[in-house]
Amino acid sequence: MSFEKHVLGKRYIIVGGKGGVGKTTIASSIATYIVRKVDEDILLMSTDPAHSLSDSLNIKGERRNFYILEEFDNLYVLEIDPSKEIKKIMEKFQQVESPLPYIDLMMGNMPGVDELFSFQVVLENILREEFSRMVIDTAPTGHTLRLLSLPEVMESWVGKMLKIHLTLSKWFATFKSLIGLGEDRAYDMVLDFLKKMRKTIEKAREKLTCEKETTFIVVTIPEEMAIEETNRLLIALENYGIPVKYIVVNMIYRGFENCPFCKARRKVHAKNLERIYKIFSDEYEIIEVPLMPYEVKGLNALSSVASVLFGR
Repeated sequence: MSFEKHVLGKRYIIVGGKGGVGKTTIASSIATYIVRKVDEDILLMSTDPAHSLSDSLNIKGERRNFYILEEFDNLYVLEIDPSKEIKKIMEKFQQVESPLPYIDLMMGNMPGVDELFSFQVVLENILREEFSRMVIDTAPTGHTLRLLSLPEVMESWVGKMLKIHLTLSKWFATFKSLIGLGEDRAYDMVLDFLKKMRKTIEKAREKLTCEKETTFIVVTIPEEMAIEETNRLLIALENYGIPVKYIVVNMIYRGFENCPFCKARRKVHAKNLERIYKIFSDEYEIIEVPLMPYEVKGLNALSSVASVLFGR
């Protein structure tokens, strides 16, 4: 099956890899290619805190988190702002008076809470099914793997919440009559929120592990460190049951014969490319994308990358 048929046959196309390998370029190229092929609403979304989708698409003017691309009437772009998501949740919780610090303990001081809320927006869009297809530009490998492990993280959070409640409720029961504390609804509210989020994650993970609907496209470059991280990512994706078929090797240096530096870089990339094929080609299809002689920015440049990806 060609890369085009493979991608057009999926609802959720996730693009990931090491930082600096060109994930955003590849995700944007895929999304702008798909939108020309299908008469459906497409969402191009970034979970990376350091967003660059707008730069890749060459969007001018004031930054927006959600917008429709002017050149198309069916391509929507979403750059998630974790701080805004946290603020919305905290404002909702702060409407409830609480004599005990459940909200601060569970929502303000938990490690990775920003990543959690970023991923929650992704999951909500997946389950809402408002868009026919989604292309997800993920954060660098470490962030992505933490997101994939969220069901286990949520189990841990709920467990900690129950332990904190047990400790504080004993104190609360002992002293509430003495110091005049009222009923505490915050515990139920926060625990209910965590349980609902855990269910959302579990439901969405079913979709993300569905080979019929989902594909994870791994992006790398022909450099040793990137190859090692790619290997770790592929092992993790297999363990989580995320379907992977294609690896895109990006920014391959071709160079010029009469340039010593170019010749040296080309030799390094050729050697590493050979290693990539040796390690990965038995299980995965590999697509080569050369280093472009210009900055890949805007629809014309993205179209050039798409023509390489999709063989046109």
